[in-house]
Amino acid sequence: MATNDFTKDYVLGVTKKNMLKSIDMSINKTVARVGEFQPDTEKAREVIETITTLQAFKNRINQLPG
Repeated sequence: MATNDFTKDYVLGVTKKNMLKSIDMSINKTVARVGEFQPDTEKAREVIETITTLQAFKNRINQLPG
């Protein structure tokens, strides 16, 4: 039975990749809903704020090593 060597870089790299994939999915699904709300309403602002926050998460994660 073969065992794979553990490396911190591999684990962190996979985790980072999965986090970015999840954030991209959330951004895409949120952007798809923008048209459901009348412009200049509380819900429209909330959608834009959500997209902005998700993008900030993505930017922070991209700055991490790995």
